Amino acid sequence: MLLTVDVGNSNIKLGVFDGDNLIKSCRVKTHDQSWKSAVDNIGHFEGASVVSVVPSVSKGLVRYLSTKVDSRKIKEVSPLMKNTGIYFEKEGVNPSELGADLFANAVANNILFDKSVLSVDLGTASKFCVIERDGLYKGTAIVPGMKISLKALLEKAPLLPEIPFEPAEKIINNSTVPCMQAGIFFGYCSLVDGLIQKVKKEQGDLYVVLTGGIGNVLHKYLNEIDKFLPHLTLQGAQFLYRM
Repeated sequence: MLLTVDVGNSNIKLGVFDGDNLIKSCRVKTHDQSWKSAVDNIGHFEGASVVSVVPSVSKGLVRYLSTKVDSRKIKEVSPLMKNTGIYFEKEGVNPSELGADLFANAVANNILFDKSVLSVDLGTASKFCVIERDGLYKGTAIVPGMKISLKALLEKAPLLPEIPFEPAEKIINNSTVPCMQAGIFFGYCSLVDGLIQKVKKEQGDLYVVLTGGIGNVLHKYLNEIDKFLPHLTLQGAQFLYRM
């Protein structure tokens, strides 16, 4: 059994693979250390692959994992890894600046799909990444995530009420809460679909793969998505561990 961990800015996802099959997964908050009990509840595993964009958290997590399994069987994913099928142009992306999560996504997309991909990861930030069929990582566009956008609005306008993180029944409404729900939810869907269209216009035809925590909320309402893979980053971690 292989434990895969995706440490994001807001949440940590954990998944257990039996071979290529994800047999168990869970999600916990990043900064409250609930990941310890999540790891304990996972049960036995023979190795671990960690993808992290929060070094201050993953340092303690890796140290904790080493009490469960031989530290030599714990791998931390890095875009500087070699022989992964992903490569970068000399004058293009600097791999040292690329997030480990986006690198893991790129590896997974390159293995799963024999085509050029636009990988869309909707989380704390929304990332739109182009990976060509031969494994060339072309580049990325990044915009503030949906929850960050809503939080910024509420902080600047404290009289506005808290709203449910779900769609309104219609777009045009007559009271504050559904007005905000509709604007944030459907407006962000339009942002995602619109940016995908612009990327395709610039980069050519691409197979669009969606992942990320906000992807779980929005995927049914997006028009430009070809495939929704909620565990894409964990799949990438699993592929990289076994390379």
